[in-house]
Amino acid sequence: MGLVNPLFDTRREDLTPSEFWQAGTYFTHPARAKAVLVNLEPGRPLGRENLVHLGRQGAALLEARTGMVTDWCGGISKDGRRVVLVFKKLAYDARNFRRRELWVEPEDLRALAELVPGRTRKGRPRERVMERRR
Repeated sequence: MGLVNPLFDTRREDLTPSEFWQAGTYFTHPARAKAVLVNLEPGRPLGRENLVHLGRQGAALLEARTGMVTDWCGGISKDGRRVVLVFKKLAYDARNFRRRELWVEPEDLRALAELVPGRTRKGRPRERVMERRR
């Protein structure tokens, strides 16, 4: 997370990694993925404010599409070209607030890609997702 410091979420733009990774807010079993990382890279340069706005829009869209309340944060890469969103896999169902695991489907990624201004030459959105163990 040091490459995208400081972090932001819905309310703050000065979140630290230790504030985000609080004990009990993520899966601790070594074989389970802890987070889903989504990189949103616009096809043209955007300012910090616009990148933060893009990250917040992306998080809200993913929550709406999955019906989950997620614990997420975002950061802007050092080069200022992309937003990195981190969604903890431990989430809550928005209807009954029961714990569930967050699953991001290809359709969700396509919807996120529609938010990103600019496209590559092949018409593909500039985003990637990967799960990472912590």
